[in-house]
Amino acid sequence: MRRSFLLVLVPLLGAGLLFPTTPLLAQRASVADVGFSYRDIQKPPGRSPAAFGPGRILLTDGTELAGKIRLRQTTVYYRNGADARELGEGQVREFFIEEHHYVRRPEISSSWLEVIRDTGSRLHLYQQHGRGPNYLARNVATGVVTYIPSRLPTRGYNAYFEDALRPLFADRADLLKLLNGHYITTFNLHKVVDAYNSGQPVQF
Repeated sequence: MRRSFLLVLVPLLGAGLLFPTTPLLAQRASVADVGFSYRDIQKPPGRSPAAFGPGRILLTDGTELAGKIRLRQTTVYYRNGADARELGEGQVREFFIEEHHYVRRPEISSSWLEVIRDTGSRLHLYQQHGRGPNYLARNVATGVVTYIPSRLPTRGYNAYFEDALRPLFADRADLLKLLNGHYITTFNLHKVVDAYNSGQPVQF
């Protein structure tokens, strides 16, 4: 029995399958390669619009409401003391919860979009909450919208997320290097878009 166990164990050890010498993310660029550690760019995700928070709503008739606000699918819920309302798609132009800004862009998506970046000259970035959360990137020059899946697996990185970003940054070798090293995540994507729009190196 013991001899049979050793016959199985030795080849596994030789192949490095029991105690691999390379990290799980073997393709990740080294710290020396990019100048910082992957752990340096991990941050907690932002708030969900499904929870009530202080903010304001701009209605389509020009009225502004201030109070507690949340978003559930396509309905915006508003509370201010005894005044409680459920506002449908055609009633709300845009709204804010704390520092988060939500808009409708029918040419991009039928869902409410959180504005991540919409002032850059080359690429605009939105987060889609009604069917996600996922990201949508719009090329300013061509109007082409790229869907960016943001769900991360339990361990490792999201190849679909990276594959969606690769054509967007095709003319920036420095950003592709970070992408190929799995350094670009949903937590720092806005900074990468800033770097792309400005033509400057990314600042994490």
